[in-house]
Amino acid sequence: MNTPIFNALKRYVDTKPVSFYMPGHKHGRGLPQEFIDYIPQIDVTEIPGTDNLHFPEGIIKESQDLAAQLFGADQTFFLINGSSCGIHATILTLCNPGDKLIVSRNCHKSIVAGLTLAGAMPIFVSSEYNDEFGIVAHMTPESIEKAFIEHPEAKGVIITSPNFYGVCSDIKGIAKVCHRHGRPLIVDEAHGPHLKFHESLPESAMEGGADVCIQSAHKTLLALTQASMMHVRSDLIDTNTLKHILVMIQSTSPSYILLASLDIAREIVAEKGEELLGNLLDNLNMFKLKMQVLPRLSIVDQHSDVFDFDPTRLVIHCRRLGLSGFDLDRELRNRFNIQPELCDLFNVVFITTMDNIAEEFDALFTALVIIHEENKDRDPLPLVNMKNNDIPVQKYAPSEAFSMKSVRVPLSEAEGRIATTLVVPYPPGIPVLCPGEVVSVEAIHYIERILEMGGSVNNVDSDLTIEVVAKADVVAYDLEMSEE
Repeated sequence: MNTPIFNALKRYVDTKPVSFYMPGHKHGRGLPQEFIDYIPQIDVTEIPGTDNLHFPEGIIKESQDLAAQLFGADQTFFLINGSSCGIHATILTLCNPGDKLIVSRNCHKSIVAGLTLAGAMPIFVSSEYNDEFGIVAHMTPESIEKAFIEHPEAKGVIITSPNFYGVCSDIKGIAKVCHRHGRPLIVDEAHGPHLKFHESLPESAMEGGADVCIQSAHKTLLALTQASMMHVRSDLIDTNTLKHILVMIQSTSPSYILLASLDIAREIVAEKGEELLGNLLDNLNMFKLKMQVLPRLSIVDQHSDVFDFDPTRLVIHCRRLGLSGFDLDRELRNRFNIQPELCDLFNVVFITTMDNIAEEFDALFTALVIIHEENKDRDPLPLVNMKNNDIPVQKYAPSEAFSMKSVRVPLSEAEGRIATTLVVPYPPGIPVLCPGEVVSVEAIHYIERILEMGGSVNNVDSDLTIEVVAKADVVAYDLEMSEE
């Protein structure tokens, strides 16, 4: 068949890759065969008996209520447009144009998109930084308190926990700060829907007192890609407005396949989550024990300088082996068909879930033994602080910068200009520039340094240009605002 996408996917799956990336069901291993068999047949629409996601009264409401009870929420909303639409809906519920929202700087780009849609102004707060591994760490209650003191009019707080590296923040402490100021805490918990289901894992956002938590059930549970949930437990959130906004921004043709996968993922974790996560943790503990014979590879874990850590997120640090994360990632993919989730300058990140099996950890360990032996005599890479210390000056709200005419300019000539897009480097994965921020010489040098070291930076083109507001539009906008 002349079907490029389908053919490529078949070829990839036929290689039988070792999956340490999302989705969590690991090529369907964790899904009931009955569900797999019925997938084409249950691709239906809103007909009598199938309910309506946008106005649920029957089976969808029943399933959402079961999820709310399981996760400790007053209400749960199923999301078939991914966690991004839940983040957008929450921001649009909280913020009118011109309102301020306190945001962790290591946020997902969907949060910046939500701020742009709402016309809101972000008050960015830096997270801690782990120098040993070169990763973004946790948010602190003290930093949130400081933001409220400086911006008491802020409508609330949105943070990411756990982050891509598995680092968790002090949700309970941050929630207390927010509630003392009468404001809600929203947690982007896309990577943490499994946390509630084993005592060895960090406290979940709902358990910690978050008002809203958005989870990607496809990342670490067993739902299909895009299937997510939003849990709400708060008098500080207008759930009626939230419902109406979800109707506006979710597809008017919701996938019943995705909804059914959420239903199944919830039932599996409710019935067997503790057992399955216990098996995963046993496999991880055995793997980490064996890794002690490879002294030049380190594993980020709960003993690292972070508030808390999700031990199911496997992060291998390879600087002392003389390899960058890009090098190790490439070796694993190309030579051993082991597929990590992502890499940065010094680390490779593996998403492990309830459906990774012992043989996969054995395959990873065997590959690492070979790579370690081949490179053990190399000099370690120099320790480079990849932290971007200063949050740039925000001249315009993201929505204002987005609506202004833009031009592309060489990065080397961008100092003092206003960014119109999100500029995000890997490593370390936090925004260097958001729409409406002034490009500083420090930001330029930081981007150049990351590119020189083999990293990539989203929205910096191959010709080293970035998108900024046209000077004429800046003048016109500033003149218009001064006249008002």
